[in-house]
Amino acid sequence: TCTGTIKNVVVNANAGSFVKGNSSVGGIAGQLQPSATGGELTFENCSSNIDVTAQQFYAGGIIGALKVGASVSDCHSGASATISAFNNNANSAYIMYSRAGGIVGDGNAVKDNSANIFYCTSAATVQTYLSHGNQYQRAGGIIGSTFYTDVVGCYSTATVKANAKGYAQAGGIVGYVEVGAVTSNISKATIMTNTVVEGFSQSYNQSHVNGGIVGHAGHGNISPAAIIKNNLSMATQIIG
Repeated sequence: TCTGTIKNVVVNANAGSFVKGNSSVGGIAGQLQPSATGGELTFENCSSNIDVTAQQFYAGGIIGALKVGASVSDCHSGASATISAFNNNANSAYIMYSRAGGIVGDGNAVKDNSANIFYCTSAATVQTYLSHGNQYQRAGGIIGSTFYTDVVGCYSTATVKANAKGYAQAGGIVGYVEVGAVTSNISKATIMTNTVVEGFSQSYNQSHVNGGIVGHAGHGNISPAAIIKNNLSMATQIIG
């Protein structure tokens, strides 16, 4: 089990700088996972303005993916950063879905040991794209998708774009919440689905949902249900 805090890391990138990979790509770290069974590992007071691209799955301005017992607090993703997750390969052998967030791409933990995002801010451009298939594309100003991951006290002025031939979900704070709490957040984001994403010319008109705080929340028989409360949306524009 790994326990500790990583803090005060700053990535102040020159124009044109980028980080690129296939899965779990972040401006500072790809994946934060104390251990398979738990522990507590925290990123604190870190910031990045570098462009991040995941060519398959998870892209985050700070961390690509959060796992069991991992936390990110008081971190910031700058306005000059573009965070992109896409799958544009029709012959890909992988599941065709992508998650992108201004701070974290995807949060996936367990009921008794959640992942957490506290008091983070994002002004980045966040975008997902899928040109084929029917899998879900999820983009959020703070995090793309959550499963037993709590998002508390965050602030987003991000520009959030999700486009897919199948399903696109975009939110000013979270693109999709399956299980977890989204509380006391503020969004002044611009949220767009069914829009042309940078680098891709085609826009689709399929099953797209968006929201000032959360794009889409919860399904199935998982307990406890998603908790979304005490948030404030002052989204400048919602297009879908």
